[in-house]
Amino acid sequence: MNYTEMESKVREATNNEPWGASSSLMQEIANATHSYQLLNEIMPMIYKRFTEKSAEEWRQIYKVLSKDSSSRGLD
Repeated sequence: MNYTEMESKVREATNNEPWGASSSLMQEIANATHSYQLLNEIMPMIYKRFTEKSAEEWRQIYKVLSKDSSSRGLD
C-alpha cells in the first residue's frame, strides 16, 4: 500500500519493536500536528494502528501519543 511520508513516519513510530521511536521522529510527528493537512494524515493513521493492534500492544500507540503535540490532535 502507498502511504504518504507522514503516514509512513507514524507507522514507523508505532511499530512492534520493543524500543521506542527516536526522539527526532517523535518530535517531527508532534510538530506536524500543527499543520491541518498533516494532522489529517496523522490522526487517521493512528486510529488505523489502534484498530490493527491487540489490547496487549497498547504501548506502540501510546508512544506516539505521549510526545507533546497540538491540542487539536488530542481533542
